[in-house]
Amino acid sequence: MKSKVQLLLLVLTVLSTILLIWAGFSGKNDIFPLLLTLVVTLSMGNLMLGNRHTNGFPIYGVAFGFALASFLLSVTFFVVR
Repeated sequence: MKSKVQLLLLVLTVLSTILLIWAGFSGKNDIFPLLLTLVVTLSMGNLMLGNRHTNGFPIYGVAFGFALASFLLSVTFFVVR
């Protein structure tokens, strides 16, 4: 189960990174911050799951929490704007 979730996170990270690069080159400045925070959040989630049984897990948990809060704020600003 864990490997399927990590694989899904990896695929979503790669797809969102491709979309981020596309948005950067095509001049889609409105969606760029949303995609950037999505990439960071997915990457932090993948790192957190990969280091679940190490001593650094709480640090990754805090970093994932900040990334998730940043993503939620980005979605809020994207919808409001």
